[in-house]
Amino acid sequence: MNKNVISGDFSHAQFGDNTNLQGSNITQAKTVTNELPNALFENLISEINNLIDQDEKTDSLDNVSKMQEAIKTGNIERAKKVFGWLPRAIRTSAAALTIAKTFGIL
Repeated sequence: MNKNVISGDFSHAQFGDNTNLQGSNITQAKTVTNELPNALFENLISEINNLIDQDEKTDSLDNVSKMQEAIKTGNIERAKKVFGWLPRAIRTSAAALTIAKTFGIL
C-alpha cells in the first residue's frame, strides 16, 4: 500500500534544487563548487591590459590575482581592500563593478 499522500495546493510554492515530493527513503545531495566565473576576471584583465602606464598595469594585474585569491578563500574584507588599490579607471569599469557586486565587494 502506498503511504505517500499529497494534499493541498502547490500553487506559488518555491522548492530548492532536486526537490522530491513523493519519494520514500530518498537521499539527495547537492554539490556546490567554489569556482570563480573566469569570464568575469578575463574581462577585468582585458580592461587592465588597455592601461598605458606599464607599472600601473603590472600592479593592477598583481592586485587582481590577490583579489581572486581573497574571494576564493572567502576573505571579502581583503578583496574589498585590494579592490580599492585598483586605479579608479579600472574600479569604475563594467567588468570591475560586475565582480564587485557579484561578490559583495561593493
